[in-house]
Amino acid sequence: MNANQVVTGELYRVSGRAGVAIVRLTRKRDGKPGWDGIDIATRRGVTVASAKRVLTRCDRNGKALESALAIPADRAKPARKKPAKRGRRRSAEDLAEEIATAADAKTAGKSKAKGGRKAKAKRRKVGILDLAARLLAQGGKPQTPAQLVATALEQKLWSTSGKTPAATLYAAIIREISRAGDQARFRKTAPNTFEATAAGRAWAKNQAA
Repeated sequence: MNANQVVTGELYRVSGRAGVAIVRLTRKRDGKPGWDGIDIATRRGVTVASAKRVLTRCDRNGKALESALAIPADRAKPARKKPAKRGRRRSAEDLAEEIATAADAKTAGKSKAKGGRKAKAKRRKVGILDLAARLLAQGGKPQTPAQLVATALEQKLWSTSGKTPAATLYAAIIREISRAGDQARFRKTAPNTFEATAAGRAWAKNQAA
């Protein structure tokens, strides 16, 4: 046993030259390691020089009461708490700083958001279908896909490397009419000719705002 696990006044099985004896340890030795005790069988005083000789706590018959590691709860020394490992947990100050930084970034983002949205919208590339809806709403008269493509290219609103942009636009307009129905931005007025609907004019007005 360890020296700090031995409690004076208790019975222990102790090993010695003559074998194992039942000893009541009465006190610690003055200025020396070990304990003084009384052999229960012989009633003689004995000296236990080392904790290694103390085997286990027992009763008068030598029956072990508990493991050699056990100590009465009222006499046991409080267990030492292991120090917290550093580097794994952030301190309250670190968390507070992170929250404050995030709040500042959010506030700064809101102040820039309003003007940034418009600038970003201008930089966003507009497709030929949206351009066609806008041109028809602004022009106020029916046009063919070829005319709409020519206007977009002439005003440098759009660019393409495709060989048949007018045919591509025609197919996109027909597809929108088929899918959107009354909410479509285009209405067919003649073969290969389209005009803006009320929904198309409202859409274009909203885009210009």
